[in-house]
Amino acid sequence: MNTSAKGGVLVDHLVPQAARYQAQSEYSLVKAGKIQDLPGTLQNPLIQRLSEQLVDLRRQYTQLTATVKPNYPTAVALERQLDTVRKSLDRAKQALTQNIVQQYQAARANEQYLAQAVQQQKAVVNDIAQKSIQYNILKQKVDTDQQLYENLLQRMKEAQIQSTLTSSNIRVVDGAELPKSPVKPRVYLNLALGMFLGLSLGVGLAFFQEYMDDTLKTPDEVESLLRLPSLGVVPSFLLNGTGKKDGKSKSMVLAQGDGHQAAIQSSQAALEAYRSLRTSILLSASPVPKVLLVTSPLPSEGKTTTVINLGSTLASLGSRVVILDCDMRRPNCHRSLKIANKPGFVSCLTGRVSLAEATITVPGVANLFAIPCGPIPPNPAEILSSPTAGELLQQLRSEYDYVLVDSPPVLSVTDARILATLTDAVVLVVRAYHTPFDVVRRARSLLYGAGARILGVALNDVDIHRDGYYGYKYSYYYRYGYGYGYGSDQAAEENSPEDNATAGS
Repeated sequence: MNTSAKGGVLVDHLVPQAARYQAQSEYSLVKAGKIQDLPGTLQNPLIQRLSEQLVDLRRQYTQLTATVKPNYPTAVALERQLDTVRKSLDRAKQALTQNIVQQYQAARANEQYLAQAVQQQKAVVNDIAQKSIQYNILKQKVDTDQQLYENLLQRMKEAQIQSTLTSSNIRVVDGAELPKSPVKPRVYLNLALGMFLGLSLGVGLAFFQEYMDDTLKTPDEVESLLRLPSLGVVPSFLLNGTGKKDGKSKSMVLAQGDGHQAAIQSSQAALEAYRSLRTSILLSASPVPKVLLVTSPLPSEGKTTTVINLGSTLASLGSRVVILDCDMRRPNCHRSLKIANKPGFVSCLTGRVSLAEATITVPGVANLFAIPCGPIPPNPAEILSSPTAGELLQQLRSEYDYVLVDSPPVLSVTDARILATLTDAVVLVVRAYHTPFDVVRRARSLLYGAGARILGVALNDVDIHRDGYYGYKYSYYYRYGYGYGYGSDQAAEENSPEDNATAGS
């Protein structure tokens, strides 16, 4: 109701305001002296008639004075009529102007009056709104107090009714019996639930561990995840002959034997694995690459061991093989082969010695030669990038049947990518259950970016007892192969080194 009244007052206030605007527009024309532009001037019949008479008399006076002088009686009479009509027209315009001024003043006074009325109504409405808010607050408080009062009154009546009631006597209907077995704990049910939950948790953890394990483990994963051939699987083996892992002697070769091949004391299966790797490399490309780079994505993956064992197996075929240690940051070939680390390949690159002077015959292995690294240079990448390195490799290619190059890891330094441009092919050594396949993918991309030809991947340090399928497969192959080929351990000892090399191939 108050809002409607307030809205009506505002609407009534807008009407005189519009009238005042219209009167003010005509008043502004009056103040500017533009009386002829007023709408009332054009619509006033008296002004229109006087204006027409004035125009007619001016025309007659102009025509008459064109033939007679202005003091001619007829011209004087016309001039007097002109003055009379002009004064009448001025009085009519003055009256119209006065009327417009009065209308403007009246509209302005009416607007001011209504504005005062609107302000008064606004004050009344605001006062009513404040009182309405206070009324609603008081009404809400009254309603709350009324509800509390009714609740208290009801509880009081209930308490009075309960106090008047008399308590009933208690009577035993049926006596309690002694239970035959405890209700809790339920042993068999708890045991069954515990076994089920433990088995479920164990299986779930096993699957979760398998899901979180992103390392390469099998040749199938090498081919499916890396899109590279699997050249071979090298099992974990020891040199001490005890069958116990000491953490330091895994995957190391002893350059001992009968002059044709290296002997691995702890596992004949490891020797067969390197023979299989040799065969895969020889059959992987035609023509067979003569200068072969052996590298790995990360350190400590067995690339040096693979180079040495692969060299000894190639030498067992009667080929002249040279092992070139190009790991100029952490050289290890001389330690594994038990030779001196001098003068070395670095001295050849600097021109101090020739390749013939740096080449060392590996003791105990026929046709196997080695060129150690030599003194560690301060700038290995720059030395390997020099034209001298390519010339020396070409010289080794012409003098030996196979050149095996040991290099640093691909992801650690750039030496392996530089050497990949100087060699015929690359063998990537990956440690099983240790190297993530994303890391190997990155190493593969870097080698491909350098234009390298990757023959495949050699999966190293495989625990054949860890994976049931591959353990069974390898164990079956090993026992069946040797049982069929040699017959017994005694027969194996009586075979010649050439027969062993042929069987391993």
